Amino acid sequence: GINLDVSAGEVLAVVGATGSGKTTLGRLLDKSYEGYRGSIIVDGHELSEIRTNDLRRHVSAVRQDIQLFSAKMSFNVDLNNPNIAHRDRLEATSMVRAHEVIERVGWDHVLRERGADLSVGEAQLVTFARAMAHAPAVVIMDEATSSIDSMTEARIQEAIEAIMATKTAIVVAHRLSTIQKADRIVVMDRGQIVEQGTHAELMALNGRYTALVEAGRNQEHAVSITVD
Repeated sequence: GINLDVSAGEVLAVVGATGSGKTTLGRLLDKSYEGYRGSIIVDGHELSEIRTNDLRRHVSAVRQDIQLFSAKMSFNVDLNNPNIAHRDRLEATSMVRAHEVIERVGWDHVLRERGADLSVGEAQLVTFARAMAHAPAVVIMDEATSSIDSMTEARIQEAIEAIMATKTAIVVAHRLSTIQKADRIVVMDRGQIVEQGTHAELMALNGRYTALVEAGRNQEHAVSITVD
């Protein structure tokens, strides 16, 4: 039940309480969920008519549920894509601040199941590198910074900001610092868009967004707005 346009190069933050529909929106856009009513147009093409493999060459998602394979680190970044050269892997890992993880374990290191031999933050950085190595036009990010040490959290934030600076980005945002740097913020409630604008514009409304920000400031982590 929403109507939303996202321009090329725009950074759109999507916020809202748990269950508001923001994660569902992101999963529709990369065809993780199907069966929607209405129309979703990607670069002039109806989403339902785009083959999933074709779509995911241009739209990458980095989610809270980290997906790593019991395989070499190199595979976890390039997924054996023959079009990704080693220099592409290096550029991607450097861009998202994952190079220290790679230098520590090595490209030939075989990860344990679900990346159990990495910290949560390190595993998230590897998934960021995977997304960037495939050079997508659009990146969907569902932030995950819980149970992460402050140093790794800072690196993840730097990685998110680097991606936001170069891609069309749709960010299911939990952190005020990320939200403030977005070109536009959409506030969702029960599957509907109830407010949208910049951080300053929404704060001036003193409405739903302001309430989310104030609630986040009262939590143990001052920059957290909502946790799914």
